[in-house]
Amino acid sequence: MLILLLMWTMFALSSVEVEYHSSKIKLAGLTDKEIIDVAKFEYGRSVFFDKKDKYIKNIENYAAQNETFAYIEVVNIETVFPNKYVIHVVEREEVYAVQVGENYCICDENLRVLRKEESIDFKQGRPILLEGVNVDASEVQVGDFLDSTYKAASKNVYEALIANNKDLLDQQGLFKSYKFGETADKIGNNYTSLTIETHSNWTYQINNVDFGLVNKIQYLFAITSEIAVDDDGYFTYNGQPIEVDGERYNVATSKLVFDNDILTDYEEVSQAKVKCYFEDK
Repeated sequence: MLILLLMWTMFALSSVEVEYHSSKIKLAGLTDKEIIDVAKFEYGRSVFFDKKDKYIKNIENYAAQNETFAYIEVVNIETVFPNKYVIHVVEREEVYAVQVGENYCICDENLRVLRKEESIDFKQGRPILLEGVNVDASEVQVGDFLDSTYKAASKNVYEALIANNKDLLDQQGLFKSYKFGETADKIGNNYTSLTIETHSNWTYQINNVDFGLVNKIQYLFAITSEIAVDDDGYFTYNGQPIEVDGERYNVATSKLVFDNDILTDYEEVSQAKVKCYFEDK
């Protein structure tokens, strides 16, 4: 009995620390003590039998009282034996802007609302406008996760670009808006499509983001690195005009489309031999 008591005492939670794994730009005003206090740890409870999910939920839900907490993402709570917890934290980044009612919700890649703006200038370095996400909410508060049809797709696009060595600054420097929708193939299979508007006023469309997205984006960058726009606004490939049957494609009226498959079932644009095709915006 004495041994059991000693073991219980030895493994009873007695201290908690916070460890950051990112910048603290938005979280600079918070102290470790504030985060620990909000979690409401049950000191003296055995670390073997404690359920740590409730502490994470307490921290995340506190955004309703203090909006700065919306920027906290708890990666996990680590048990350091015999009797200590370490809260591993990263700062959520402002990735997307989603219009909800008359406001724009500034969200991370998981569509957690970090703050609200009445208006936003979608210039380089600002959050990317996310359209077509069909948010189902009559009233959204800071700290909420937007309930969207394309919640998983928006995160997948962000992560696919990261996998292609495009960090958040690169993404926001290149892309102005994403718009999700639906497309169907020739036999009636439906897919999630993505239309991308760049800050250079180019439009790309990927007809199926649900499969092979990392490779498709890699392919997109490989193709578009060879495509330019001449002085008259027409696309060129390696300096040569892109045309089919005498028709040329203007950046103001045409968009570059990447189909469901990566290397098959494309129209080859003559001269350029681009494994993609153009269509009207």
